[in-house]
Amino acid sequence: MKNISIPNTDLTLSAIGLGTVNAGIAWDHADAYRIFDSFLGAGGSLIDTAHVYSDWIPGETARAERVVGEWIKSRGGKHDDFVLMTKGGHPRNDTMDVSRMSRADMEDDLDGSLKQLGVDCVDIYFYHRDDPNQTVDELIEVMESFRRAGKIRYYACSNWTTARMQAADQYCRAHGYRGFVANQDLYNMGVAHMLPYPDPTMVVCDGEMLEYHKHTDNLLMPYMGVCSGFFHKLQKKGLDAVANSCYNTPKNLEIAQGIYDLCQRRGLTITQALLGFFQVQDVPMLPLASASNLAQLTELEKALQTEFSPADYDFLQA
Repeated sequence: MKNISIPNTDLTLSAIGLGTVNAGIAWDHADAYRIFDSFLGAGGSLIDTAHVYSDWIPGETARAERVVGEWIKSRGGKHDDFVLMTKGGHPRNDTMDVSRMSRADMEDDLDGSLKQLGVDCVDIYFYHRDDPNQTVDELIEVMESFRRAGKIRYYACSNWTTARMQAADQYCRAHGYRGFVANQDLYNMGVAHMLPYPDPTMVVCDGEMLEYHKHTDNLLMPYMGVCSGFFHKLQKKGLDAVANSCYNTPKNLEIAQGIYDLCQRRGLTITQALLGFFQVQDVPMLPLASASNLAQLTELEKALQTEFSPADYDFLQA
């Protein structure tokens, strides 16, 4: 896969970003260092984390950022050979309907992230959620204040609707700001046919949003690119294992067979087939994917090095 450059920035990124939702849970310390080093060695150059990652495990807050920070420290503080992204403003896990996106909330999260990561500045800082009760003017100005303070280089959004991003774009144009450089939303091969996702604070990338991303410098960064393991579990354990999954629909069961056929034909793993899907879209996008161990990371690395064509995914048009 070719690297991706974000227009009107100095950012050139690997075609897949490494997510760290498993950092501090599935892997930590030396194991984490091996995963990060291996990813960079395979050509990866984008590491994504969040201030809330792993907070659902009692005993430690900002655990994933701590793991990334320890790795950076082990490298003598070096972090200029990859792009570092993190996110703030996520609701408390026990009060997901209560916004945490005030200026004070965002300042607290960002300062905490910088401390955990052991850096003075992050390359891209995301709003992890949106708060429609605040104007985009207010939210953009908060990010601009962080940028002017030298704490972030660029800012971005996650789980924002198309309409809110368009409003933010309009405000930024009027004020001469670069604006959002990236958008993280839920998008993958099975999303068009899945049932409603159980977390209503997550925004699904639909046709309107895909069209928006064709005409903007805001790069789409889909998360949950491997469909929460639905197609893996279906193949390995059968239909009963995925009976309660939101991806368990008749059309996605048809797609599953197409994926398995593609894997057999090209000698791919399911993960690689799912990630290759993003490469052949007519909208620029950079998927984020996580790994639970080095074996899974090897799958991601091979996907980085594999070329796909639209013909590989003809089964989606059936």
